[in-house]
Amino acid sequence: MNKILIIGGPGTGKTVLSIFLKELYSFPVYHLDDIEFKDNWKKKNKLIVKQKILSVLKNENWIIEGNHLENLDYILRDADFVIFLDFNVFSQLSGIFKRFFSNFNQCIKNIKNCKEKISFSFFIKTILFNIKKKPKIIKKVMKYSSYRLFFLVNRNQVNEWIETLKSK
Repeated sequence: MNKILIIGGPGTGKTVLSIFLKELYSFPVYHLDDIEFKDNWKKKNKLIVKQKILSVLKNENWIIEGNHLENLDYILRDADFVIFLDFNVFSQLSGIFKRFFSNFNQCIKNIKNCKEKISFSFFIKTILFNIKKKPKIIKKVMKYSSYRLFFLVNRNQVNEWIETLKSK
């Protein structure tokens, strides 16, 4: 387990899990939001994003977290371990509201001026994630077979899995 991809809907705990795995394995973590966005949630140039991702993939060890479809194929080709946080919409909404209130008015991750917020469009994207985006992600995930694939469907499963890793 040297190249780990964590995918899942908004509010599923991808960032939290990536930080835990970073502490456990001492691998660098790359957040797709950091790679994809610049100040104030403006998207970066697609070619620059692709180049950055391809550069990251050259590393011997990495943890990448996010759910951006555009460059997912590149990441999946290189990953040797994929964790899909496949939570229901209520768990996702609970996660984003918890994150919003615990990080209220703070910049998130490493993106300047990108304060934690819940916009109407983000709320709708979260509600529709399992209907619209998840099938596309699963189709891409199933296209490759060079990695171990873990589907974790709720926070209890994630916590139990973390406990097994800690005990090893």
